[in-house]
Amino acid sequence: MPRYGKWETLNELGKGGQGVVYLSQDTTAFDSMGWADQIKNTVTALSSTMMPEKVPEFAKRLADLVIDYTQRLEPSRVGALKVLHSMGHSADAEKALKRMSQEVETLGKVKHHNLLQILDSDLSGEQKWFVGEYHRLGAMSKHPDLFCGDIVRALKAFRPVVEGVAKLHQANILHRDIKPENVFLAQDGRLVLGDMGLVFFTDGPKSRVSEAYENVGSRDWMPTWAYGRRLDEVHRSFDVFSLGKLFWAMLSGKHILPLWYWKRPEWNIEQLFPKDPKVKHASLIFEKSIVEEEKDCLETASELLEVVDKTLLMVSKEILLHGQQVVSACVACGQGTYRIATDMRGADVRNFGLNPAGAQAFKILSCDHCGHIQLFSFRGGPENPPPAWKGTKQS
Repeated sequence: MPRYGKWETLNELGKGGQGVVYLSQDTTAFDSMGWADQIKNTVTALSSTMMPEKVPEFAKRLADLVIDYTQRLEPSRVGALKVLHSMGHSADAEKALKRMSQEVETLGKVKHHNLLQILDSDLSGEQKWFVGEYHRLGAMSKHPDLFCGDIVRALKAFRPVVEGVAKLHQANILHRDIKPENVFLAQDGRLVLGDMGLVFFTDGPKSRVSEAYENVGSRDWMPTWAYGRRLDEVHRSFDVFSLGKLFWAMLSGKHILPLWYWKRPEWNIEQLFPKDPKVKHASLIFEKSIVEEEKDCLETASELLEVVDKTLLMVSKEILLHGQQVVSACVACGQGTYRIATDMRGADVRNFGLNPAGAQAFKILSCDHCGHIQLFSFRGGPENPPPAWKGTKQS
């Protein structure tokens, strides 16, 4: 297989309009040709040695080579190598090269744990290529059920992606193609946003990669207000809309949400998961991102990040008030979690000497690390507790 710099191609991963993507191996970490020679030499030495005392040494060397081979595809040793199609000196070739250069520049300029990182590149030679991180688990679109119906897990995975896009926005960069196919699942469970080929710089001449009226991005994931608009009229809200749809896909387990129709029954999260009261908080994100008109959409991913954090807080409150297993982090020390210390009603409240404003029941929670107390009360009788208390243990 051909080599590009220190990278040896192993097999084709995909092909698109710009070029071909290969699984590639860093030959400085593992050189298959050198490994084969070492195997051959070691086997020959082991089979031909006339000195029995040398057998353990050759056997260990052979075992180490076999182990090294089994580890050749570890994440630190491989990458996804993208090679630009050879198209001569046409205008399309020039545009493709500029888009690839822009992708390399973007990924090199903005570093974030949830943005795909560039490992190597050469865009000056006859063969133009770059190598990005390779995530063998593939795109999120291959794992539609990963976060389905689990708003806590979905929010925790979604938040750092929003944070990564916020860093792009702060660097005057729009992604413009955020969708499950471009979000990869890392081995450690992270979601990693890649495919920056359609990025759009908002700071001057770098923005002129596409034609003025060229529609770029994926129609199912872009806002309707961007249809037919000039690229210099596209704002960061474009990415915010797409991020909102990405979160909807993560939570719903479905791939396509038509337009801004998340409130309609067939796509409404609350109706898809009627037994989970926490999913209602997802609307805090949807109503600020998946909207018909741009004026109703948040302007930047940084603003969306604030809403995501607010939603996480609301979900934590829901968990804190409902049931016996409390997983909310302590607001005092930040290290422990709250657990229900006591659940007092009726006579227990009066005997304890707690009865402010006629309260007839208390739920007291204590941090398991520092002992900080959270106190909740209500005035109604045991037969009519607040919704969040229903189904909890009765004293």
